[in-house]
Amino acid sequence: MMATIKITRVNEYVNRIRAIKIFANGKQIGEIKNGETKEFMIPAGSCRLQSKIDWCSSNILPLDIEENEMKEIMLSSFANGKRPRGATILYYTIFATNKYLKLS
Repeated sequence: MMATIKITRVNEYVNRIRAIKIFANGKQIGEIKNGETKEFMIPAGSCRLQSKIDWCSSNILPLDIEENEMKEIMLSSFANGKRPRGATILYYTIFATNKYLKLS
């Protein structure tokens, strides 16, 4: 019993040359590059989705997904497509590491 999540990563200046890891229920299911849209197969039912890059991560997005269902997810950084300044980057990489990325 599998389901599909379709993740679109916003094309951003921040981390533009790096892939972001995607996790479902704590297990890595793949990676996604800047501006890319990818589909991942996950078990149907309840799922906790998260993305990570180095020591920084996103919110945990709880999903309830049925067999053969597809859910679309957006992945962005704290900058949300804008070019951030140095102090902002430092804040998110030191103090708000679990808000560096955003799944919605």
